[in-house]
Amino acid sequence: MTTLATLFLLLTSAAALAHNGVEHVLGTIKSLTEASVTVETPKHTSVTVVLGPATKYANAKGAATVKDMKIGDRVAIEAKEGKPLTALSVKIGAGAAAAQADHK
Repeated sequence: MTTLATLFLLLTSAAALAHNGVEHVLGTIKSLTEASVTVETPKHTSVTVVLGPATKYANAKGAATVKDMKIGDRVAIEAKEGKPLTALSVKIGAGAAAAQADHK
């Protein structure tokens, strides 16, 4: 579990990386609707990504849904480049408060 947490922290150290028409958005959820998510990156910029019916979701337990996300969760999003960014996949991790509670 520690290795997974370390890997996730390393992945979230970069704000957004582009590769082959896919942009990676990493950070903490600041606002959320069923249609979009706004993420604050480690550089304290906000990025809004559209969520659609084709978006795939996953968390530590496996497959997830948009309803499994909440404000404060850390996410790693692969989005199709363009305006607006459209999520292809969202990997959901625990927020800082939840992570601290797990260690008590």
